[in-house]
Amino acid sequence: MFFLYPMLKVPPSVEVKPECTYLSWEDKYDVDDKRLICLFPEIGTSSMRKYHEKKYLLENRRYETMYPVEGGKTIYVFDFSNASKDWANLIAGNYSKLSTSVKLSVTDFFRMNPKTAGYMDSYIRPEKYYEIYAKLLDVDVELLKEGVELLGKPDMTREKLLRTQVNLEMSV
Repeated sequence: MFFLYPMLKVPPSVEVKPECTYLSWEDKYDVDDKRLICLFPEIGTSSMRKYHEKKYLLENRRYETMYPVEGGKTIYVFDFSNASKDWANLIAGNYSKLSTSVKLSVTDFFRMNPKTAGYMDSYIRPEKYYEIYAKLLDVDVELLKEGVELLGKPDMTREKLLRTQVNLEMSV
């Protein structure tokens, strides 16, 4: 979920980036557990990548555990139980109701990619973009204002990790 990863405060310049993030994991974590599940490619052996892994993932205040999986990949699990209100807003698709701190994290994380930053800003501050979207979609601006949000709810089917090949003996 692209709104949650920035809350980990991992700078976008860090070499270690997840391939994908999820809100649940089949037979392991339910969406109500409030865990962000991140699938990372093989970290590699470079000293900088190992440093980034340690500093930004393993020592992250939200870090809970990790699971080595096939292909040298690793699943990191981060605990968002202390962000219940923001979690509930994300699940409900109420992105404009996210807390100011989350909005700042998202804005800061995507600022170096202007195209993505623009989309993200339109999702968390839709009132600034109703006129633009109305023209692009050829709809009445009032229709967009009624719906408030410019992005639909997360698709929980796509937000669920189905991977099961986990080496549980190696989990930390």
